[in-house]
Amino acid sequence: MRNLIARVLSFVAVSSIIFIGACGDDDASAVDKGIIIIGVTDKPDEDISAIVVTTNLIEGNVRTSESENESDWQILLNVEKSFDLIEVAGVEKTLGEAEIPAATYNQIRMHVTSVVVTLNGKDVEAKVPSGIIKLVRPFKVKAEEKIVVTFDFDAEKSVVVTGSDTVIFKPVVKLLVRKGNEPFRAETTTREEEKAEEKKGKGESTSEFSPMIYGDEDGFFLKISNPEQPEVIVETDTILIAGETSVDAAVSIGDEFVDVNLDGTFEKVVNLEDGINFFEVIASISSEQQYNQVLTVIYTP
Repeated sequence: MRNLIARVLSFVAVSSIIFIGACGDDDASAVDKGIIIIGVTDKPDEDISAIVVTTNLIEGNVRTSESENESDWQILLNVEKSFDLIEVAGVEKTLGEAEIPAATYNQIRMHVTSVVVTLNGKDVEAKVPSGIIKLVRPFKVKAEEKIVVTFDFDAEKSVVVTGSDTVIFKPVVKLLVRKGNEPFRAETTTREEEKAEEKKGKGESTSEFSPMIYGDEDGFFLKISNPEQPEVIVETDTILIAGETSVDAAVSIGDEFVDVNLDGTFEKVVNLEDGINFFEVIASISSEQQYNQVLTVIYTP
Protein backbone atom coordinates (compact mmCIF):
# COMPACT_ATOMS: atom_id res chain seq x y z
CA MET A 1 0.00 0.00 0.00
CA ARG A 2 1.43 3.35 -0.97
CA ASN A 3 1.57 6.20 1.50
CA LEU A 4 -1.37 8.49 0.70
CA ILE A 5 -0.54 11.23 3.18
CA ALA A 6 -0.89 14.62 1.48
CA ARG A 7 -0.87 13.07 -1.99
CA VAL A 8 -3.39 13.96 -4.65
CA LEU A 9 -5.52 11.40 -6.42
CA SER A 10 -5.58 11.04 -10.18
CA PHE A 11 -9.09 10.99 -11.53
CA VAL A 12 -10.66 13.39 -14.02
CA ALA A 13 -14.30 14.24 -13.45
CA VAL A 14 -16.26 16.04 -16.10
CA SER A 15 -19.78 17.39 -15.86
CA SER A 16 -21.10 18.50 -19.25
CA ILE A 17 -23.84 21.08 -19.52
CA ILE A 18 -25.44 21.35 -22.95
CA PHE A 19 -27.59 24.34 -23.88
CA ILE A 20 -29.82 23.96 -26.94
CA GLY A 21 -31.55 27.14 -28.07
CA ALA A 22 -35.21 26.74 -28.96
CA CYS A 23 -36.67 27.75 -32.31
CA GLY A 24 -38.20 31.19 -32.71
CA ASP A 25 -41.79 32.00 -31.79
CA ASP A 26 -44.22 34.41 -33.42
CA ASP A 27 -45.17 35.67 -29.96
CA ALA A 28 -42.76 38.58 -29.35
CA SER A 29 -43.31 38.33 -25.61
CA ALA A 30 -42.16 34.72 -25.48
CA VAL A 31 -38.84 34.06 -23.79
CA ASP A 32 -36.32 32.09 -25.84
CA LYS A 33 -35.57 28.83 -24.12
CA GLY A 34 -32.83 26.27 -24.27
CA ILE A 35 -32.36 22.72 -23.06
CA ILE A 36 -29.74 21.90 -20.49
CA ILE A 37 -28.29 18.40 -20.19
CA ILE A 38 -25.92 17.74 -17.29
CA GLY A 39 -23.60 14.75 -17.29
CA VAL A 40 -20.41 13.41 -15.74
CA THR A 41 -17.40 11.38 -16.80
CA ASP A 42 -14.23 10.29 -15.03
CA LYS A 43 -10.80 8.68 -15.12
CA PRO A 44 -10.08 6.55 -12.02
CA ASP A 45 -7.12 6.24 -9.66
CA GLU A 46 -5.89 2.71 -8.95
CA ASP A 47 -6.14 3.24 -5.16
CA ILE A 48 -9.76 4.34 -5.34
CA SER A 49 -12.67 1.96 -5.95
CA ALA A 50 -15.47 4.54 -5.67
CA ILE A 51 -15.93 8.31 -5.49
CA VAL A 52 -19.62 9.01 -5.01
CA VAL A 53 -20.59 12.67 -5.36
CA THR A 54 -24.11 13.79 -4.46
CA THR A 55 -25.58 17.08 -5.64
CA ASN A 56 -29.07 18.45 -5.10
CA LEU A 57 -28.86 21.75 -6.96
CA ILE A 58 -27.03 23.21 -9.95
CA GLU A 59 -27.57 26.89 -10.79
CA GLY A 60 -26.49 29.41 -13.39
CA ASN A 61 -26.07 33.12 -12.69
CA VAL A 62 -27.93 35.04 -15.40
CA ARG A 63 -27.18 38.66 -16.24
CA THR A 64 -30.58 40.37 -16.23
CA SER A 65 -29.48 43.65 -17.84
CA GLU A 66 -26.51 45.30 -19.51
CA SER A 67 -25.24 46.17 -16.03
CA GLU A 68 -22.82 43.57 -14.65
CA ASN A 69 -24.24 44.22 -11.16
CA GLU A 70 -27.76 43.04 -12.03
CA SER A 71 -28.15 39.29 -12.18
CA ASP A 72 -30.27 36.43 -10.96
CA TRP A 73 -29.81 32.70 -10.33
CA GLN A 74 -31.48 30.28 -12.72
CA ILE A 75 -32.09 26.72 -11.51
CA LEU A 76 -30.59 24.21 -13.93
CA LEU A 77 -31.11 21.05 -11.88
CA ASN A 78 -32.87 20.76 -8.51
CA VAL A 79 -33.17 16.99 -8.10
CA GLU A 80 -30.79 15.03 -5.88
CA LYS A 81 -28.38 13.03 -8.04
CA SER A 82 -25.48 10.79 -7.06
CA PHE A 83 -22.77 9.63 -9.42
CA ASP A 84 -19.72 7.44 -8.96
CA LEU A 85 -16.73 8.98 -10.70
CA ILE A 86 -15.09 5.57 -10.98
CA GLU A 87 -18.18 3.95 -12.48
CA VAL A 88 -18.45 6.54 -15.25
CA ALA A 89 -14.78 6.26 -16.25
CA GLY A 90 -14.32 7.21 -19.89
CA VAL A 91 -17.98 8.01 -20.56
CA GLU A 92 -20.34 10.92 -19.99
CA LYS A 93 -23.33 10.19 -17.77
CA THR A 94 -26.39 12.41 -18.02
CA LEU A 95 -27.66 13.77 -14.71
CA GLY A 96 -30.69 15.71 -15.92
CA GLU A 97 -32.30 17.92 -18.55
CA ALA A 98 -34.28 21.15 -18.33
CA GLU A 99 -35.28 24.22 -20.35
CA ILE A 100 -33.36 27.41 -19.61
CA PRO A 101 -33.62 31.00 -20.87
CA ALA A 102 -31.31 32.18 -23.63
CA ALA A 103 -29.13 34.74 -21.85
CA THR A 104 -25.63 35.66 -20.70
CA TYR A 105 -24.48 33.46 -17.82
CA ASN A 106 -21.78 34.81 -15.48
CA GLN A 107 -21.06 31.69 -13.46
CA ILE A 108 -22.29 28.22 -12.57
CA ARG A 109 -22.36 26.59 -9.18
CA MET A 110 -22.98 23.02 -8.08
CA HIS A 111 -24.23 22.37 -4.55
CA VAL A 112 -22.53 19.23 -3.23
CA THR A 113 -24.22 17.55 -0.27
CA SER A 114 -21.71 14.73 0.15
CA VAL A 115 -18.64 13.02 -1.32
CA VAL A 116 -17.89 9.46 -0.22
CA VAL A 117 -14.50 8.05 -1.23
CA THR A 118 -13.79 4.31 -1.05
CA LEU A 119 -10.07 4.16 -0.36
CA ASN A 120 -8.47 0.72 -0.11
CA GLY A 121 -11.87 -0.83 0.59
CA LYS A 122 -12.95 1.65 3.27
CA ASP A 123 -15.71 4.22 2.78
CA VAL A 124 -14.71 7.67 4.01
CA GLU A 125 -16.97 10.72 3.84
CA ALA A 126 -14.87 13.56 2.50
CA LYS A 127 -15.09 17.06 3.90
CA VAL A 128 -16.34 19.50 1.25
CA PRO A 129 -15.35 23.12 1.96
CA SER A 130 -18.38 25.42 1.59
CA GLY A 131 -20.34 22.61 -0.11
CA ILE A 132 -20.47 24.57 -3.36
CA ILE A 133 -18.38 24.28 -6.51
CA LYS A 134 -18.33 27.73 -8.13
CA LEU A 135 -17.08 28.48 -11.63
CA VAL A 136 -16.86 32.10 -12.78
CA ARG A 137 -16.80 32.15 -16.59
CA PRO A 138 -19.15 34.43 -18.58
CA PHE A 139 -20.70 32.87 -21.69
CA LYS A 140 -23.76 33.54 -23.82
CA VAL A 141 -26.56 31.14 -24.71
CA LYS A 142 -28.41 32.17 -27.88
CA ALA A 143 -31.67 30.89 -29.35
CA GLU A 144 -31.14 28.47 -32.24
CA GLU A 145 -27.68 27.63 -30.89
CA LYS A 146 -26.24 24.73 -28.93
CA ILE A 147 -23.48 25.45 -26.41
CA VAL A 148 -21.72 22.83 -24.30
CA VAL A 149 -20.33 23.97 -20.95
CA THR A 150 -18.15 21.42 -19.13
CA PHE A 151 -16.90 21.10 -15.57
CA ASP A 152 -13.39 19.68 -16.04
CA PHE A 153 -11.94 18.65 -12.68
CA ASP A 154 -8.25 18.16 -12.00
CA ALA A 155 -8.57 15.31 -9.53
CA GLU A 156 -4.86 15.10 -8.82
CA LYS A 157 -5.36 18.37 -6.95
CA SER A 158 -8.96 17.83 -5.83
CA VAL A 159 -8.81 15.05 -3.24
CA VAL A 160 -6.31 15.01 -0.39
CA VAL A 161 -5.80 12.58 2.49
CA THR A 162 -4.35 14.35 5.54
CA GLY A 163 -2.11 12.92 8.24
CA SER A 164 -5.16 12.30 10.46
CA ASP A 165 -6.78 10.18 7.71
CA THR A 166 -9.23 12.97 6.94
CA VAL A 167 -10.26 13.05 3.27
CA ILE A 168 -10.83 16.54 1.88
CA PHE A 169 -12.52 17.21 -1.46
CA LYS A 170 -10.90 20.40 -2.79
CA PRO A 171 -12.30 20.77 -6.30
CA VAL A 172 -9.83 22.21 -8.80
CA VAL A 173 -11.87 22.68 -11.93
CA LYS A 174 -12.06 24.54 -15.23
CA LEU A 175 -15.19 25.59 -17.07
CA LEU A 176 -14.85 24.63 -20.73
CA VAL A 177 -17.17 26.03 -23.41
CA ARG A 178 -17.60 24.56 -26.88
CA LYS A 179 -20.15 24.46 -29.70
CA GLY A 180 -22.69 21.68 -29.59
CA ASN A 181 -21.40 19.95 -32.73
CA GLU A 182 -17.82 19.76 -31.46
CA PRO A 183 -16.57 16.54 -29.82
CA PHE A 184 -15.80 16.42 -26.12
CA ARG A 185 -12.16 16.47 -25.08
CA ALA A 186 -11.08 16.59 -21.44
CA GLU A 187 -8.30 19.13 -20.98
CA THR A 188 -7.07 17.84 -17.63
CA THR A 189 -3.70 16.09 -17.89
CA THR A 190 -2.03 13.48 -15.73
CA ARG A 191 0.73 14.55 -13.35
CA GLU A 192 3.31 12.89 -15.61
CA GLU A 193 2.04 14.84 -18.63
CA GLU A 194 2.01 18.04 -16.58
CA LYS A 195 5.63 17.55 -15.55
CA ALA A 196 6.61 16.93 -19.17
CA GLU A 197 4.88 20.15 -20.22
CA GLU A 198 6.60 22.07 -17.45
CA LYS A 199 9.97 20.95 -18.77
CA LYS A 200 9.01 22.34 -22.17
CA GLY A 201 7.82 25.60 -20.58
CA LYS A 202 4.22 25.11 -21.66
CA GLY A 203 2.56 23.89 -18.47
CA GLU A 204 -0.08 25.77 -16.52
CA SER A 205 2.11 25.75 -13.44
CA THR A 206 5.85 26.19 -13.14
CA SER A 207 8.18 24.05 -11.08
CA GLU A 208 9.40 26.92 -8.93
CA PHE A 209 5.88 27.68 -7.70
CA SER A 210 5.01 26.56 -4.18
CA PRO A 211 1.63 24.86 -3.42
CA MET A 212 0.20 28.32 -2.60
CA ILE A 213 1.22 29.93 -5.90
CA TYR A 214 -0.34 29.09 -9.27
CA GLY A 215 0.39 30.69 -12.63
CA ASP A 216 0.79 30.29 -16.36
CA GLU A 217 3.03 31.62 -19.09
CA ASP A 218 0.43 34.26 -20.06
CA GLY A 219 0.79 36.06 -16.73
CA PHE A 220 -2.40 34.97 -14.95
CA PHE A 221 -1.61 33.83 -11.41
CA LEU A 222 -2.89 33.40 -7.87
CA LYS A 223 -0.65 33.71 -4.82
CA ILE A 224 -1.76 33.27 -1.22
CA SER A 225 0.55 35.20 1.12
CA ASN A 226 -1.38 34.79 4.37
CA PRO A 227 -1.69 32.26 5.85
CA GLU A 228 1.64 30.89 4.66
CA GLN A 229 0.46 27.27 4.62
CA PRO A 230 -2.81 25.74 3.34
CA GLU A 231 -3.45 24.16 6.76
CA VAL A 232 -2.92 26.20 9.94
CA ILE A 233 -3.89 26.11 13.62
CA VAL A 234 -4.76 29.42 15.31
CA GLU A 235 -5.89 30.54 18.76
CA THR A 236 -7.80 33.66 17.70
CA ASP A 237 -11.35 33.73 16.33
CA THR A 238 -10.41 35.60 13.14
CA ILE A 239 -7.76 35.23 10.46
CA LEU A 240 -6.53 37.49 7.68
CA ILE A 241 -6.60 35.89 4.24
CA ALA A 242 -4.44 37.86 1.83
CA GLY A 243 -2.86 37.35 -1.54
CA GLU A 244 -2.09 38.67 -4.97
CA THR A 245 -3.39 37.99 -8.47
CA SER A 246 -3.62 39.50 -11.93
CA VAL A 247 -5.16 42.98 -11.86
CA ASP A 248 -7.95 41.90 -14.25
CA ALA A 249 -8.98 38.91 -12.11
CA ALA A 250 -12.10 38.54 -9.99
CA VAL A 251 -11.47 37.08 -6.54
CA SER A 252 -13.84 35.45 -4.07
CA ILE A 253 -13.13 34.18 -0.57
CA GLY A 254 -15.78 31.82 0.70
CA ASP A 255 -19.07 32.98 -0.79
CA GLU A 256 -18.13 36.66 -1.14
CA PHE A 257 -16.22 38.59 -3.77
CA VAL A 258 -13.40 40.82 -2.52
CA ASP A 259 -11.87 43.93 -4.05
CA VAL A 260 -8.64 43.54 -6.01
CA ASN A 261 -6.38 46.59 -5.62
CA LEU A 262 -4.58 48.28 -8.49
CA ASP A 263 -1.41 46.36 -7.64
CA GLY A 264 -3.29 43.04 -7.70
CA THR A 265 -3.35 42.53 -3.92
CA PHE A 266 -6.44 41.53 -1.97
CA GLU A 267 -7.30 40.71 1.65
CA LYS A 268 -10.21 39.83 3.90
CA VAL A 269 -10.57 39.15 7.62
CA VAL A 270 -12.84 36.15 8.21
CA ASN A 271 -14.48 34.89 11.38
CA LEU A 272 -13.75 31.38 12.65
CA GLU A 273 -15.86 28.77 14.39
CA ASP A 274 -14.44 26.34 16.93
CA GLY A 275 -12.72 23.44 15.21
CA ILE A 276 -12.09 23.05 11.48
CA ASN A 277 -12.90 25.92 9.10
CA PHE A 278 -12.60 25.77 5.30
CA PHE A 279 -12.18 28.80 3.03
CA GLU A 280 -11.90 28.59 -0.74
CA VAL A 281 -10.04 31.39 -2.54
CA ILE A 282 -10.92 31.63 -6.25
CA ALA A 283 -9.30 33.88 -8.86
CA SER A 284 -10.73 33.92 -12.38
CA ILE A 285 -10.40 35.95 -15.55
CA SER A 286 -12.76 36.49 -18.48
CA SER A 287 -11.42 33.47 -20.35
CA GLU A 288 -11.95 29.94 -19.07
CA GLN A 289 -8.93 30.17 -16.74
CA GLN A 290 -9.40 29.88 -13.01
CA TYR A 291 -7.22 29.06 -10.01
CA ASN A 292 -8.45 28.15 -6.55
CA GLN A 293 -6.93 27.29 -3.20
CA VAL A 294 -8.75 25.77 -0.25
CA LEU A 295 -7.45 26.86 3.15
CA THR A 296 -8.01 24.73 6.26
CA VAL A 297 -7.96 26.78 9.46
CA ILE A 298 -8.28 24.96 12.79
CA TYR A 299 -9.39 27.27 15.59
CA THR A 300 -8.48 26.07 19.09
CA PRO A 301 -9.50 28.73 21.66
